[in-house]
Amino acid sequence: MQQQSFRSFGDWDNIQSLGEGGFGEVYRWRNKFTGQEIATKSLKPKAKFRPDELVRFKNRWIQEYNWIQELEIPYIVGAVTLSDSTFLAYLNGQHFYKNLPVIVMEYCNGGDLRSIMERKEHFNGLHEHDIRAVLKTLRHAVEYLHVHCKIEHRDIKPENIVLNLNGDVKHYKLTDFGYAREIPEATLEQSVVGTRHYVAPEVIHPGSYKNTVDYWSVGVVIFEIICGIRPFIPHREFKDILTNVLEKPVDCIAITEAIDPTGAFNFENNLFPQNQCSPIFIEKIEKWLKLALDTNYKTRGSDQNGTLKFYTDLDKILESKILSVFSLSSYEFFYYDVNAFETIVQFFEKLALDSNVPQKSMYITLPTLHPLQRLEYAKHPADFYVPEWSDTSNLSNPPVMLYMADVKKHKCDYNVNKGNETDTIMKCINIDQQMYHEVPIWFLEQFERHVGHILSKYKHHLDCYVKGLYESVMSMEQDVFLYEPTIEKIHSDVLILCGRIKQFQHTVQMSPQSKNSQKWLEIVGTYQSKYETHKEMVASIARRYKSVRKHCHDLADAAIFKKFSEEDIYGVGRFRDFIQQTRNTRIPNADRMTECLKFFDECNNVNQKFSRSPIVPIHDKIVSQYDMFLKIQDVIKGVAQSINKLENDLDAETKVLLRWNFQNNADDHLSMKMESLNMVDNCSVPFSLLNGDGQMNGFQQTDTSNLIQEAEFLTNSISAILGDNNSMPMCVDDNNTMAVCADDNMEHIPMTVKDI
Repeated sequence: MQQQSFRSFGDWDNIQSLGEGGFGEVYRWRNKFTGQEIATKSLKPKAKFRPDELVRFKNRWIQEYNWIQELEIPYIVGAVTLSDSTFLAYLNGQHFYKNLPVIVMEYCNGGDLRSIMERKEHFNGLHEHDIRAVLKTLRHAVEYLHVHCKIEHRDIKPENIVLNLNGDVKHYKLTDFGYAREIPEATLEQSVVGTRHYVAPEVIHPGSYKNTVDYWSVGVVIFEIICGIRPFIPHREFKDILTNVLEKPVDCIAITEAIDPTGAFNFENNLFPQNQCSPIFIEKIEKWLKLALDTNYKTRGSDQNGTLKFYTDLDKILESKILSVFSLSSYEFFYYDVNAFETIVQFFEKLALDSNVPQKSMYITLPTLHPLQRLEYAKHPADFYVPEWSDTSNLSNPPVMLYMADVKKHKCDYNVNKGNETDTIMKCINIDQQMYHEVPIWFLEQFERHVGHILSKYKHHLDCYVKGLYESVMSMEQDVFLYEPTIEKIHSDVLILCGRIKQFQHTVQMSPQSKNSQKWLEIVGTYQSKYETHKEMVASIARRYKSVRKHCHDLADAAIFKKFSEEDIYGVGRFRDFIQQTRNTRIPNADRMTECLKFFDECNNVNQKFSRSPIVPIHDKIVSQYDMFLKIQDVIKGVAQSINKLENDLDAETKVLLRWNFQNNADDHLSMKMESLNMVDNCSVPFSLLNGDGQMNGFQQTDTSNLIQEAEFLTNSISAILGDNNSMPMCVDDNNTMAVCADDNMEHIPMTVKDI
């Protein structure tokens, strides 16, 4: 028989070899006219079998071919039916084993999971979004095989999980059923198949197993894609791995080796912290891994009561919606499963408790293009969650879903340095340079993973901080802009108050009795004084508002945001390139140790100088301006309430004045007009203006000293809110310093803020 040679044929181009295993090889094909792409799997011509192996392998091949024709689920690579019978005949005719059909199946354009894990950005494992996608695929694929097809896969590993990309949408699929078999009715001694680092221990010892072998393999794969390394001392010989795995406690999900003379093996109950996942997800997945990595195949995947939890617990993990929040005041992340809250009030109470920021001091910012648009539109914490943004590997997505800041706290804590110097790092720092060449390669790689995680952590925090500051100042600028109608309204209210007071003054002057009354003239003077106070306050507020708006605009245009977004001050890119180089070329261990320590020292130097970084004052300026904006809002509320009270008082005083004039023998013409207007009988007079008989107390009951005290109290209160120690209203100049405002005439106050 001649060796097969698959070349382009007819309408189909042989694009590339996608890979090969011990016995098979896979090719990628594309139709020249339709653009359809497929993958073909065939046996390698030089595959060597003993006679008994060849028979068994042919049976497996036919079995795999038949199964893949029947698998109809989006989580498993399925067969493709070719309408081009000539091309199909060509493939089978060129197959080295002509009595075996070539397997034609879907082509997945994203490569296999192993190649994805080997990318330099996945040195410490995949991002949580991708891990969830792999989990979802394996959960549904394994259940479908076990329950509906009665098939055990028996070779689940990263190489047999492929990715299909449709734009930004990632879809993983399980493939390769070369080692699959029908689930036997009884658990008997079976053949040893699979890949040793992913195969369940019972496959090797004692050799009896059932479909829970796939649970074990899934658990190992998930651990590896989270941490970037397999769980059970992967650098050791397989016999050492198997011996320790068989001895591990039920809660153990990883085994590590101590770097000391004893060389002891440690049983770990937790995932390695050097990963890219949220603490909530890690906590949930650790509990599930204790089910999946149970060494007892009879109880694996089930709880203590024997109830199968392998799938249901995975469903709960996949259903969780983890909301990420970054605090600009404490430089740290907070994560919440929004499904755990019944109301939005509960969520903010929990956030306030965890962050130690009172709700009244908390400023929440939604990233640009958030579907919610405005914070007040949220009805439930789930409204803050954006599924697409959970893919933090997509650089076009925001790094978090919410930003928060404490507007009463002008200095950031920068908590990023806490707990960075792990035992591994400290041991490497203390190793004598002359002994670098004796460091075991597995420990050196562990050191590199720890340093890589710290660098990525620093960069992630800084990226969130810079983007959060920018998003906050943009949000604040919008809030300030949207507040302009309120500023205009309070200005209009003061003008209306001015007219009401003039009308009241005119009423006093038109009456022969009241125009000669000293007390009524004093009341008019008191209202005019109050008007002047409110006029000055509104003018001061307008100037402050203009200052805040200008500062927000200037901060939003600051070039520092772009500079820090583009500059890799922690050298993460250079470090990843270095790690990639160690994989492609042979670099002495001593050189790798030296280079890795340099990266670690450089990061420490950056952190020590960070307090003098030009980005630090930006935070203080943003918080200061927003604090001033909050004070402006408080003053506006106070002024609005005061104006409303003055208008009500003017109404009451006017009615008292008219009654007083009427009771003091006003002329008949005025009396007739009052009666015709029904002003006496229908007016509502405050109870305090009536005597014990229900009659009007008259003018003598009006206490002008109280009105003067109220005016003084209003002036002092508003000045206190704005931090003013002078009797004149204060304003903020362009240098953001406090100064006494010049006395303005009411006519000079602009009608709109745009005219300021």
